[in-house]
Amino acid sequence: MSGRTNILRIMKNYYSDKIAQYTGSLSEAELSKYAQETALLDNLRRYNLGNLYNNISAKIKKVFGKKFLESANSGIITAEESINANINLAKDLYSDHLANLILNHNIKQFEDLSDDNLRKFVSENKSTLSNFLESKGVQFLVIRPEMHHLHQVIEEFLEREGLKIIYSIDKTLSFEQYWAIYKDNLIDKNSFADFPTRTLVYLSGKCRIIVILKSKNVDLSKIKGERGVYIPHTIRGDLITKESLYLLKGGIVDAKKLYFILDPIGSYRNIVSGDIPSDGIHKEYMYPFLFYAIAGIHTPENDEVRKELQVLLSLDEIKEITKRVLSKDLNERVKSLDFISSGESLTYSVDLGEKRNYLKIGKEGRSSNFVFEAHALKLLNNHAANVSTPIDYGSDYLLQSEVKGESINDKPKLFLKQCIYDDLAKDLNKFYSLNFDKFGRVGLNGNTGKEFCNWEDFFDEIDIWVHEISKNDLVERSLVDYLYKIWISSKWKIAKISEPHLVHGDFCLDHIYSSDGQYSGIIDFGDSFAGDPLMDLAYFKYKEITKDYGAKTYKLLIDAYSKFRKFSKHEKDLVDLYMIYWGLRRVHEAMGDGLILKFTEKLSKLGEDIYI
Repeated sequence: MSGRTNILRIMKNYYSDKIAQYTGSLSEAELSKYAQETALLDNLRRYNLGNLYNNISAKIKKVFGKKFLESANSGIITAEESINANINLAKDLYSDHLANLILNHNIKQFEDLSDDNLRKFVSENKSTLSNFLESKGVQFLVIRPEMHHLHQVIEEFLEREGLKIIYSIDKTLSFEQYWAIYKDNLIDKNSFADFPTRTLVYLSGKCRIIVILKSKNVDLSKIKGERGVYIPHTIRGDLITKESLYLLKGGIVDAKKLYFILDPIGSYRNIVSGDIPSDGIHKEYMYPFLFYAIAGIHTPENDEVRKELQVLLSLDEIKEITKRVLSKDLNERVKSLDFISSGESLTYSVDLGEKRNYLKIGKEGRSSNFVFEAHALKLLNNHAANVSTPIDYGSDYLLQSEVKGESINDKPKLFLKQCIYDDLAKDLNKFYSLNFDKFGRVGLNGNTGKEFCNWEDFFDEIDIWVHEISKNDLVERSLVDYLYKIWISSKWKIAKISEPHLVHGDFCLDHIYSSDGQYSGIIDFGDSFAGDPLMDLAYFKYKEITKDYGAKTYKLLIDAYSKFRKFSKHEKDLVDLYMIYWGLRRVHEAMGDGLILKFTEKLSKLGEDIYI
């Protein structure tokens, strides 16, 4: 048998008549080169792929009753046969109901099931901490089971590139986790032939999850490489494709040869002419998992990071990563991270041993005021006020030092002590001495965010609030009309305010702290703005007149603060006028929160205490 005849026989036996008809027109030199490349398939096919292969083929054999596509010699598998085989495999993997939804492209029912499945992994704490980690530049890679043996090589590569690995863990994924991550691929009817075998790859053994901190100097999307493309000095290129267990054990020293094996027509095009049409990689000539081994890693980006952290990791694991990120920022080991409270944001205690910090993180989908709060705290720290120190902050988080003690709210023995208010008044005097160029949100070097040309403009929304409140049947219309009439007839008094000063914006007993029976500071400046400080006194009075001790606490506050500032009749009227603002604002906000009756009752009590 001549060399040419032997090569043609190899082509036909290894692949198909379709391949042989192309190779029949090759020259001796071209045939020799082609055969040299493609004959490597023999080593690849005969190599014992170990436990991974056994695990996958056992699951496939359960459905098909035989090994799946061990070689082309077992017969050509058409695309239709491949899809049908995968439908059976999908029903075994996903259940008949889910597989039928996917097959019939019933998107609505499938999306509902997917959302239910995703909710198993999501919690408020996991969501909020994942939000924080993403904002701090945390990224991660998932090394799939078929490439798990390379995780140390990949981790060393990442470190050499300048990326800091802060956490790594082995995880065997459940189908529900895989579904939560890849639901969009699952419902894609066009790729259904591939999806069941792709699922088997992910679930066949341990994945390695590597958590890293983003670097300004390193683009992870570039160093991970393209899927299915050999690019040197990338994870998917020379680390996975070249260093892959399959290639090394198959005797392939050049990673490009992998593609001669997987895409024989493409190989022919590469040697002879790019004009020859190719269907791409012929998956029917491969083990089902070998095709997916080309990539070997998954790297979520943007919003995927937050979602997939929750899906792949437990709350304890996410907390551990958060502790390590904070330890790096603080240059000090964080001993524990404990959830404290939930409101507009979630608050966590950051225990450093001898001292404690607090981390506030905004809830997903809600705007946060942490940048403004941090700016206000920096200004107050410059004036030696008893407030926390901002350590680190972003648009949706704030890490700050501790104000010792606890809130005096609901503690009559504390909030009825004159000495508390005497020391509090000293801080208020410092707060209200801070002035700004314009009315509006507080910035580090002046005003940022929404600004107002004058103080009157700050109250423009009241007319809209009254109009909308009046249409609500749960609100007493005559009460709203009464308060609005006072507002209209007296708001000229506001025009005299021309100098903006710092306003806390949520000044009440909740945010006044004491330690060992003594005043220790004020917390929560998230609503601070540049305006009239009498707004704080008005809010304090508004909050307190609805309580049994309200009149007493307000008097204690005014008596103490009067040592620094004498109040004119005009200023006392402004306090009552601002109370109307706070009352109407809270009722309007309550219309969307289901608390309308509670704040309408407060509005009624407010009407009894207005003396303008």
